[in-house]
Amino acid sequence: MKIDEHLNRIIKIHFDEKSGSEYWLKVRKKLTFDPFKDINDLKDLDLFGFLSSDTLRNYPVEIFIPKLFLKNKSELILGSSGGRTGKPKWIAYGKETYDYNLKMLNDLMDRKGIPKDLNFLYVGPTGPHLFGKRVFDLCKLRGGLFYSIDFDPRWVRMLESVERKKYVDHLVKQTLDIIETQDIGVLFTTPSMLTRFAQVEEITNSELKAIGFSGTPMKPDDYKFFTEEIFPDVTFVGYFGNALFGVSVEVDVVDYQIVYQPPEPYAVFEVRDPTDPNIVVEYGSRGQILGRRLSPEFLIPAFLESDVATRYRPAEGFESDAIMNPDNMLRDIDYGVY
Repeated sequence: MKIDEHLNRIIKIHFDEKSGSEYWLKVRKKLTFDPFKDINDLKDLDLFGFLSSDTLRNYPVEIFIPKLFLKNKSELILGSSGGRTGKPKWIAYGKETYDYNLKMLNDLMDRKGIPKDLNFLYVGPTGPHLFGKRVFDLCKLRGGLFYSIDFDPRWVRMLESVERKKYVDHLVKQTLDIIETQDIGVLFTTPSMLTRFAQVEEITNSELKAIGFSGTPMKPDDYKFFTEEIFPDVTFVGYFGNALFGVSVEVDVVDYQIVYQPPEPYAVFEVRDPTDPNIVVEYGSRGQILGRRLSPEFLIPAFLESDVATRYRPAEGFESDAIMNPDNMLRDIDYGVY
Protein backbone atom coordinates (compact mmCIF):
# COMPACT_ATOMS: atom_id res chain seq x y z
CA MET A 1 0.00 0.00 0.00
CA LYS A 2 1.30 3.46 -0.92
CA ILE A 3 2.03 5.84 1.96
CA ASP A 4 -0.74 8.26 0.97
CA GLU A 5 -3.30 5.45 0.90
CA HIS A 6 -2.07 4.20 4.26
CA LEU A 7 -2.22 7.72 5.69
CA ASN A 8 -5.84 8.08 4.58
CA ARG A 9 -6.71 4.90 6.46
CA ILE A 10 -4.92 6.06 9.62
CA ILE A 11 -6.64 9.46 9.63
CA LYS A 12 -10.03 7.77 9.33
CA ILE A 13 -9.31 5.53 12.31
CA HIS A 14 -8.04 8.23 14.68
CA PHE A 15 -10.53 10.98 13.85
CA ASP A 16 -13.72 8.97 13.44
CA GLU A 17 -16.18 9.54 16.31
CA LYS A 18 -16.82 5.83 16.71
CA SER A 19 -13.32 4.42 16.35
CA GLY A 20 -11.09 7.39 17.15
CA SER A 21 -8.72 8.21 20.00
CA GLU A 22 -9.76 10.54 22.80
CA TYR A 23 -6.81 12.85 22.30
CA TRP A 24 -7.21 13.34 18.56
CA LEU A 25 -10.98 13.70 18.77
CA LYS A 26 -10.49 16.55 21.24
CA VAL A 27 -7.87 18.11 18.99
CA ARG A 28 -10.21 17.87 15.99
CA LYS A 29 -12.70 20.23 17.65
CA LYS A 30 -10.05 22.96 17.76
CA LEU A 31 -8.63 22.51 14.27
CA THR A 32 -9.03 25.15 11.58
CA PHE A 33 -8.96 22.45 8.90
CA ASP A 34 -10.76 19.17 8.23
CA PRO A 35 -8.40 16.20 8.63
CA PHE A 36 -10.61 14.06 6.38
CA LYS A 37 -10.40 16.53 3.51
CA ASP A 38 -7.12 18.36 4.04
CA ILE A 39 -4.71 15.60 5.05
CA ASN A 40 -3.76 13.81 1.84
CA ASP A 41 0.01 13.37 2.03
CA LEU A 42 2.87 13.52 4.50
CA LYS A 43 3.47 17.23 4.06
CA ASP A 44 -0.13 17.95 5.04
CA LEU A 45 0.57 16.47 8.47
CA ASP A 46 2.55 19.62 9.28
CA LEU A 47 -0.82 21.34 9.68
CA PHE A 48 -1.06 19.69 13.10
CA GLY A 49 2.17 21.32 14.26
CA PHE A 50 4.81 19.47 16.25
CA LEU A 51 3.63 17.20 19.02
CA SER A 52 5.54 18.00 22.21
CA SER A 53 7.38 15.61 24.48
CA ASP A 54 5.37 16.93 27.43
CA THR A 55 2.14 15.90 25.75
CA LEU A 56 3.34 12.32 25.39
CA ARG A 57 4.83 12.27 28.90
CA ASN A 58 1.98 13.76 30.87
CA TYR A 59 -1.12 11.98 29.59
CA PRO A 60 -2.20 8.36 30.10
CA VAL A 61 -1.29 6.31 27.05
CA GLU A 62 -4.93 5.23 26.61
CA ILE A 63 -6.05 8.66 25.41
CA PHE A 64 -3.86 8.29 22.31
CA ILE A 65 -5.17 4.82 21.47
CA PRO A 66 -8.31 4.61 19.30
CA LYS A 67 -11.46 3.14 20.84
CA LEU A 68 -11.20 0.44 18.20
CA PHE A 69 -8.13 -0.95 19.98
CA LEU A 70 -9.09 -0.15 23.57
CA LYS A 71 -11.81 -2.81 23.31
CA ASN A 72 -8.98 -5.39 23.45
CA LYS A 73 -6.24 -3.31 25.02
CA SER A 74 -4.59 -6.31 26.68
CA GLU A 75 -3.42 -7.35 23.20
CA LEU A 76 -1.37 -4.15 22.78
CA ILE A 77 2.36 -4.08 23.46
CA LEU A 78 3.53 -1.18 25.62
CA GLY A 79 6.98 0.31 25.78
CA SER A 80 8.62 3.50 26.96
CA SER A 81 11.41 5.75 25.80
CA GLY A 82 14.83 5.57 27.41
CA GLY A 83 14.34 8.74 29.44
CA ARG A 84 17.66 10.34 28.43
CA THR A 85 16.05 13.77 27.98
CA GLY A 86 13.38 13.68 30.69
CA LYS A 87 10.57 11.52 31.97
CA PRO A 88 9.95 8.47 29.76
CA LYS A 89 7.22 8.58 27.12
CA TRP A 90 4.88 5.58 26.90
CA ILE A 91 3.79 4.19 23.56
CA ALA A 92 1.61 1.34 22.27
CA TYR A 93 2.03 -1.12 19.41
CA GLY A 94 -0.62 -3.30 17.84
CA LYS A 95 0.06 -6.66 16.23
CA GLU A 96 -0.02 -5.31 12.66
CA THR A 97 2.61 -2.63 13.30
CA TYR A 98 4.78 -4.77 15.55
CA ASP A 99 4.84 -7.78 13.23
CA TYR A 100 5.69 -5.64 10.20
CA ASN A 101 8.67 -4.13 12.01
CA LEU A 102 9.79 -7.55 13.24
CA LYS A 103 9.73 -8.80 9.64
CA MET A 104 12.06 -5.95 8.66
CA LEU A 105 14.51 -7.01 11.37
CA ASN A 106 14.36 -10.61 10.20
CA ASP A 107 14.70 -9.72 6.52
CA LEU A 108 17.88 -7.76 7.28
CA MET A 109 19.47 -10.80 8.91
CA ASP A 110 18.55 -12.85 5.85
CA ARG A 111 20.09 -10.24 3.53
CA LYS A 112 23.24 -10.35 5.60
CA GLY A 113 23.42 -14.12 5.13
CA ILE A 114 23.11 -14.95 8.83
CA PRO A 115 22.10 -18.60 9.28
CA LYS A 116 18.87 -19.61 10.97
CA ASP A 117 18.81 -21.60 14.24
CA LEU A 118 21.67 -19.67 15.86
CA ASN A 119 21.35 -18.98 19.57
CA PHE A 120 21.13 -15.32 20.62
CA LEU A 121 22.66 -13.55 23.60
CA TYR A 122 21.05 -10.20 24.32
CA VAL A 123 22.95 -7.82 26.60
CA GLY A 124 20.67 -4.84 26.92
CA PRO A 125 17.67 -3.34 28.66
CA THR A 126 14.40 -5.23 28.82
CA GLY A 127 11.33 -4.34 30.87
CA PRO A 128 9.74 -1.22 29.32
CA HIS A 129 12.44 -1.04 26.62
CA LEU A 130 10.90 -2.67 23.57
CA PHE A 131 14.09 -3.56 21.73
CA GLY A 132 14.73 -6.43 24.13
CA LYS A 133 11.32 -7.91 23.36
CA ARG A 134 11.93 -7.47 19.63
CA VAL A 135 15.25 -9.33 19.84
CA PHE A 136 13.56 -12.11 21.81
CA ASP A 137 10.84 -12.46 19.17
CA LEU A 138 13.43 -12.26 16.38
CA CYS A 139 15.38 -15.10 17.96
CA LYS A 140 12.27 -17.27 18.23
CA LEU A 141 11.32 -16.44 14.65
CA ARG A 142 14.74 -17.63 13.49
CA GLY A 143 14.65 -20.80 15.56
CA GLY A 144 17.32 -20.17 18.18
CA LEU A 145 17.58 -20.24 21.95
CA PHE A 146 17.42 -16.84 23.62
CA TYR A 147 19.88 -15.96 26.39
CA SER A 148 19.75 -12.54 28.03
CA ILE A 149 21.44 -10.30 30.55
CA ASP A 150 19.34 -7.41 31.76
CA PHE A 151 20.51 -3.97 32.72
CA ASP A 152 18.85 -0.72 33.72
CA PRO A 153 20.25 2.13 31.60
CA ARG A 154 18.47 4.76 33.68
CA TRP A 155 20.17 3.54 36.84
CA VAL A 156 23.60 3.48 35.17
CA ARG A 157 23.32 7.14 34.25
CA MET A 158 22.82 7.98 37.92
CA LEU A 159 26.08 6.34 38.97
CA GLU A 160 29.41 8.03 39.46
CA SER A 161 32.32 6.80 37.32
CA VAL A 162 33.70 4.28 39.83
CA GLU A 163 30.31 2.71 40.52
CA ARG A 164 29.48 2.74 36.82
CA LYS A 165 32.66 0.83 36.01
CA LYS A 166 31.76 -1.79 38.62
CA TYR A 167 28.31 -2.15 37.09
CA VAL A 168 29.70 -2.56 33.57
CA ASP A 169 32.27 -5.08 34.83
CA HIS A 170 29.38 -7.00 36.38
CA LEU A 171 27.67 -7.10 32.96
CA VAL A 172 30.88 -8.25 31.29
CA LYS A 173 31.33 -11.09 33.78
CA GLN A 174 27.79 -12.33 33.16
CA THR A 175 28.37 -12.13 29.42
CA LEU A 176 31.56 -14.15 29.72
CA ASP A 177 29.83 -16.81 31.82
CA ILE A 178 27.37 -17.42 28.99
CA ILE A 179 29.73 -17.11 26.02
CA GLU A 180 32.24 -19.51 27.61
CA THR A 181 29.68 -22.20 28.47
CA GLN A 182 26.93 -21.90 25.86
CA ASP A 183 26.74 -22.08 22.06
CA ILE A 184 26.14 -18.42 21.15
CA GLY A 185 26.00 -17.44 17.48
CA VAL A 186 24.54 -13.91 17.66
CA LEU A 187 25.33 -11.21 20.20
CA PHE A 188 22.89 -8.29 20.45
CA THR A 189 24.02 -5.29 22.48
CA THR A 190 24.71 -1.56 22.38
CA PRO A 191 27.71 0.24 20.87
CA SER A 192 28.66 1.39 24.37
CA MET A 193 28.86 -2.19 25.62
CA LEU A 194 30.70 -3.28 22.47
CA THR A 195 33.45 -0.82 23.36
CA ARG A 196 33.92 -2.68 26.64
CA PHE A 197 33.58 -6.13 25.06
CA ALA A 198 36.33 -5.20 22.59
CA GLN A 199 38.75 -5.25 25.52
CA VAL A 200 37.90 -8.83 26.50
CA GLU A 201 39.87 -11.46 24.60
CA GLU A 202 37.47 -14.27 25.48
CA ILE A 203 34.70 -12.37 23.69
CA THR A 204 36.68 -11.14 20.70
CA ASN A 205 38.01 -14.68 20.10
CA SER A 206 34.67 -16.41 20.56
CA GLU A 207 32.72 -18.24 17.85
CA LEU A 208 30.24 -15.42 17.20
CA LYS A 209 28.78 -15.33 13.70
CA ALA A 210 26.98 -12.00 13.98
CA ILE A 211 26.66 -8.93 16.19
CA GLY A 212 23.49 -6.87 16.18
CA PHE A 213 23.48 -3.44 17.77
CA SER A 214 21.09 -0.66 18.66
CA GLY A 215 20.75 1.97 21.37
CA THR A 216 23.47 4.63 21.46
CA PRO A 217 24.58 5.82 18.00
CA MET A 218 27.27 3.79 16.23
CA LYS A 219 29.91 6.34 15.26
CA PRO A 220 31.78 5.75 11.97
CA ASP A 221 35.20 5.44 13.65
CA ASP A 222 33.80 2.88 16.09
CA TYR A 223 32.15 0.92 13.29
CA LYS A 224 35.45 0.77 11.41
CA PHE A 225 37.31 -0.27 14.58
CA PHE A 226 34.84 -3.02 15.47
CA THR A 227 34.42 -4.47 11.98
CA GLU A 228 38.02 -4.30 10.75
CA GLU A 229 40.18 -4.68 13.85
CA ILE A 230 38.24 -6.37 16.65
CA PHE A 231 35.63 -8.59 14.96
CA PRO A 232 36.81 -8.86 11.32
CA ASP A 233 35.14 -12.24 10.75
CA VAL A 234 31.81 -11.33 12.35
CA THR A 235 28.83 -9.96 10.41
CA PHE A 236 27.54 -6.70 11.88
CA VAL A 237 23.80 -5.93 11.74
CA GLY A 238 22.73 -2.34 12.40
CA TYR A 239 19.45 -1.19 13.89
CA PHE A 240 18.41 2.31 14.92
CA GLY A 241 15.25 2.86 16.85
CA ASN A 242 13.31 4.19 19.75
CA ALA A 243 10.01 3.55 21.47
CA LEU A 244 8.06 6.12 19.45
CA PHE A 245 8.89 5.07 15.90
CA GLY A 246 10.03 1.48 16.07
CA VAL A 247 13.26 0.12 14.64
CA SER A 248 14.89 1.32 11.43
CA VAL A 249 17.13 -1.19 9.69
CA GLU A 250 20.52 -0.91 8.02
CA VAL A 251 20.26 -0.66 4.23
CA ASP A 252 23.75 0.58 3.35
CA VAL A 253 27.11 1.62 4.78
CA VAL A 254 28.90 4.57 3.18
CA ASP A 255 32.42 5.37 4.41
CA TYR A 256 31.58 3.54 7.66
CA GLN A 257 28.43 5.64 8.07
CA ILE A 258 25.34 3.46 8.43
CA VAL A 259 22.21 4.23 6.43
CA TYR A 260 18.90 3.27 8.08
CA GLN A 261 15.42 2.89 6.56
CA PRO A 262 12.45 3.43 8.91
CA PRO A 263 9.53 0.97 9.07
CA GLU A 264 7.43 2.67 6.40
CA PRO A 265 4.46 3.13 6.21
CA TYR A 266 4.01 2.84 9.98
CA ALA A 267 6.79 5.33 10.66
CA VAL A 268 8.71 7.71 8.42
CA PHE A 269 11.58 10.13 8.98
CA GLU A 270 12.39 13.49 7.48
CA VAL A 271 15.47 15.61 8.07
CA ARG A 272 14.71 19.23 8.88
CA ASP A 273 16.74 22.40 9.20
CA PRO A 274 17.49 22.81 12.95
CA THR A 275 17.20 26.61 12.63
CA ASP A 276 13.81 26.34 10.87
CA PRO A 277 12.17 22.93 11.32
CA ASN A 278 9.58 23.73 8.66
CA ILE A 279 12.28 23.30 6.01
CA VAL A 280 13.40 19.88 4.74
CA VAL A 281 17.15 19.83 4.03
CA GLU A 282 18.63 18.68 0.73
CA TYR A 283 19.87 15.13 0.21
CA GLY A 284 23.35 14.79 1.64
CA SER A 285 22.77 17.58 4.16
CA ARG A 286 22.63 17.16 7.89
CA GLY A 287 19.71 18.22 10.05
CA GLN A 288 17.27 17.36 12.82
CA ILE A 289 15.20 14.19 12.53
CA LEU A 290 11.44 14.63 12.35
CA GLY A 291 9.48 11.45 12.96
CA ARG A 292 5.94 10.57 11.99
CA ARG A 293 4.16 7.60 13.58
CA LEU A 294 1.34 6.45 11.30
CA SER A 295 -0.07 3.29 12.80
CA PRO A 296 -3.66 2.23 13.46
CA GLU A 297 -3.08 2.17 17.22
CA PHE A 298 -0.98 5.34 17.62
CA LEU A 299 -0.70 8.57 15.66
CA ILE A 300 2.11 11.13 15.90
CA PRO A 301 1.78 13.50 12.91
CA ALA A 302 5.09 15.27 13.51
CA PHE A 303 7.64 15.03 16.31
CA LEU A 304 11.08 16.66 16.40
CA GLU A 305 13.63 14.21 17.75
CA SER A 306 16.76 15.17 19.70
CA ASP A 307 18.75 13.35 17.01
CA VAL A 308 20.45 14.67 13.89
CA ALA A 309 21.23 12.73 10.72
CA THR A 310 22.13 13.11 7.06
CA ARG A 311 19.21 12.93 4.65
CA TYR A 312 19.55 9.95 2.33
CA ARG A 313 17.48 8.71 -0.59
CA PRO A 314 14.96 5.92 0.07
CA ALA A 315 16.16 2.34 -0.19
CA GLU A 316 14.84 0.28 -3.08
CA GLY A 317 11.15 -0.48 -2.62
CA PHE A 318 10.52 2.41 -0.20
CA GLU A 319 8.95 5.83 -0.76
CA SER A 320 10.18 7.73 2.29
CA ASP A 321 13.69 8.95 3.03
CA ALA A 322 16.39 6.98 4.75
CA ILE A 323 18.78 8.60 7.23
CA MET A 324 22.56 8.25 7.53
CA ASN A 325 24.84 8.42 10.57
CA PRO A 326 22.33 9.52 13.23
CA ASP A 327 23.67 11.10 16.38
CA ASN A 328 22.29 13.13 19.26
CA MET A 329 22.24 16.89 18.85
CA LEU A 330 22.59 17.36 22.63
CA ARG A 331 26.35 17.13 22.89
CA ASP A 332 26.45 16.81 26.70
CA ILE A 333 23.98 13.96 26.86
CA ASP A 334 24.96 11.02 29.06
CA TYR A 335 24.23 7.76 27.24
CA GLY A 336 25.63 5.50 29.92
CA VAL A 337 25.43 2.01 28.42
CA TYR A 338 22.39 2.58 26.20
